[in-house]
Amino acid sequence: MPSIRSLATQLNVDPMAIYHYFKNKNSLLETLATSLTEEIYIPQAYSDWKEELKYLCVSYVEILCKYKGLLNIILTMSLQGPAQIFAKRYKIIISPLALPKKSKKIA
Repeated sequence: MPSIRSLATQLNVDPMAIYHYFKNKNSLLETLATSLTEEIYIPQAYSDWKEELKYLCVSYVEILCKYKGLLNIILTMSLQGPAQIFAKRYKIIISPLALPKKSKKIA
């Protein structure tokens, strides 16, 4: 990812215009990564969990392949960012399963 200054030059805007919306480069990256990961499949509760899990995982991998470098950004972000999107959608799939509470926490 280029610097904010370099990005502003490529976009033909003043760097301060970017800083008006984003505190720093990490804030910009986290917003971008969160927006992109929101494109992953939204599971349907109480559907065939195996199929739903497959669709979720395939769509996640497709997004990672489509946007090179996204995985590196996600791995460096806080848990409140893009990684949480996948985790929340995964929980939709496993919530109706008859797993013991201890197993659900681990899953």
